[in-house]
Amino acid sequence: MEKVPRLLRNKIVQHFVFWLFVLFFQVTRSNHNFVNFSLEILYKLLFEHILLLPVLMAASYFTAYCLFPNFFFKKQYFKFSFFLVISATIFIFSMRAILFFIVFPKIYPAINKSFPGFMQFNIIQHLFYTYTTVAVMVMIKVTRQWNVTQKKQELLVQQNLKSELTLLRSQISPHFLFNTLNNIAYLTKKDPELSYFSIVKLSEMLRYLLYESGNEKVLLQNEINCLKNYIDLQIMRLQKPDFVKFVVTGSPENKFIPPMLFIPFVENAFKHGNKETESTGIDISLQIFEKHLEFKVTNFLNQNKLIDLPQASGIGIPNVKRRLDLLYANQPLLSIVNDGSLFKVKLVVPF
Repeated sequence: MEKVPRLLRNKIVQHFVFWLFVLFFQVTRSNHNFVNFSLEILYKLLFEHILLLPVLMAASYFTAYCLFPNFFFKKQYFKFSFFLVISATIFIFSMRAILFFIVFPKIYPAINKSFPGFMQFNIIQHLFYTYTTVAVMVMIKVTRQWNVTQKKQELLVQQNLKSELTLLRSQISPHFLFNTLNNIAYLTKKDPELSYFSIVKLSEMLRYLLYESGNEKVLLQNEINCLKNYIDLQIMRLQKPDFVKFVVTGSPENKFIPPMLFIPFVENAFKHGNKETESTGIDISLQIFEKHLEFKVTNFLNQNKLIDLPQASGIGIPNVKRRLDLLYANQPLLSIVNDGSLFKVKLVVPF
């Protein structure tokens, strides 16, 4: 059964079937004597239209595969019109010659007696007979060409998006690593023992970045673990165990998301948050549902450093916005609110 679809995809077979259909259509259209139909009439019609078929084929292929690609599509309309008229004249008189010298004398002698002159014929009828088939061939050719062009454009867009996503991911990792190394350098001077645990945390994160973050999607649990390591690193530097509240609800089992979506927002919260607050400075929640997750980050702003955060947060947040646009076709997944005292981020990611 699989051989039949494969056979139909063969271009030679497709063209053969097309011309069989044209022959069938022309024979059926020419048979006006449906009541007294006989095999003799069928043989006559087949003889006539089989002889005319090469003219139809020549006119169709020449127009669809030569005139349109070389002149019409290149907007050389004068040359297209000129060669179309010349070729139509040749094909029409070729058809007339076949009818006058072969078909009429053999099967329609009465027509030759009524119209004995070679030039005595209805040119409109001959044009209609020939160029209705030509028009169908041109439509098929143009449609196929359009489909090929569309597929090439779609493939090019996909390749560009993939390249851009790869570039965006490659920007995230160095940006994050640079800030983390600064934190460890700070801890090395202040608390060498604590810096050791920071290096362990960083090594786990680097393993994740090297072996998983380059994938299109990663396990949600691995992304959560990476985020926890990052938060632990920041808490070690601040030496405020209660500064961050991080709550995960729902099961991350068998859930996949694009990598490195959460860290830029948490990094932004640490960078611009008010670290002098006595209460929880950063509140992070991750709610996991069946078909999506909701990630929220809220932090108090440092009033001594009033900044338009969405524009001044480095490449992190704009990077994530661009990745979301590319991955989820501009769906409204991200909302950011800055009321002057609190900075709130809500990210919805479908599975």
